[in-house]
Amino acid sequence: MNVGDEEFKVYQLNGCKYLDMSNKRGTLSKFLFTQEYLHDVFTQGKLDGVIIKRNLSESKFNKFEQKYGGYKVEYVKHGGLVIIYENLSTGIAHNFCFCALYTMFEHVNSFYTQRVLNTGNDLSISLPQGFRQPDLSILPEGRQSLVPTTVVEIGVSQSITFLVNKCASFFHNSQIEIVLGLKIFPKENDNTFKAVAFYYCRTGVFGTCQSIVSFGNCRTTAEEESFFLELTKSSQNPNILKGVLSSNQVLNNQTNTPPFVINILLASLLNGISPQPQFIPSMLQPPVNAPIDLFTVKSYLETKIPANRSFTSFQN
Repeated sequence: MNVGDEEFKVYQLNGCKYLDMSNKRGTLSKFLFTQEYLHDVFTQGKLDGVIIKRNLSESKFNKFEQKYGGYKVEYVKHGGLVIIYENLSTGIAHNFCFCALYTMFEHVNSFYTQRVLNTGNDLSISLPQGFRQPDLSILPEGRQSLVPTTVVEIGVSQSITFLVNKCASFFHNSQIEIVLGLKIFPKENDNTFKAVAFYYCRTGVFGTCQSIVSFGNCRTTAEEESFFLELTKSSQNPNILKGVLSSNQVLNNQTNTPPFVINILLASLLNGISPQPQFIPSMLQPPVNAPIDLFTVKSYLETKIPANRSFTSFQN
């Protein structure tokens, strides 16, 4: 593939396509090159990532991650690969999705007499194939394992195939209970956009996609919906598709109402918490779920980003 004035090989791994930049000199120059030349390639889904380094040991990757902690990278043990899987800056849509979801998970603390959850974006998850750092990690207070129960991935410039595969891969760590993946598609010419959430729960050894929710302000197509089911290995269970679909007339204009609310079991979210928390006395009927309202996420994208701004543009 020709990028700028240079030619690079494209490396195939687990069904994904990576531009191999490992032979180019200078780590920082590679990051800057990615930002300058590969923004559109990422956004259009032509690539799933860029290989920055090869044959890096785990100990050296830990130092690498500390030094370049501001960049979205992952480590693949086989071959010692360090891969960028998002554009250098994830853009304003990513930031607003993060803020909306962070607020919802933090709200769970208000159910209890003490703080029960720590919400952040600085935990790397150990997996058989290497390390991955999710966009959002939810770790219960007092949990013996420092692995979060719940992780969130937000895909704006990364491809939907890469996002879904990454969501499923987190369950290779036996401590992960819940994975939520959001794919925000580019704006159309009329400023409408599609957005899809993939909600996974642990069922035994692996995770299963429990629901796929289309929550943008325009409908997904029947072809796209079939692709979502195929990606998540859910073709035999089409009823998990919800929201603004090709076959229905859902145009919801209210927060915290179906079909845009994903209810996460508190028992799964707080798995391993110690000691067991107490609900606040004024709560007459203790909740069973933590509601994640995708309508609010959509509203953030509609109201906080000007109509003439791309979702992958940088925030002023």
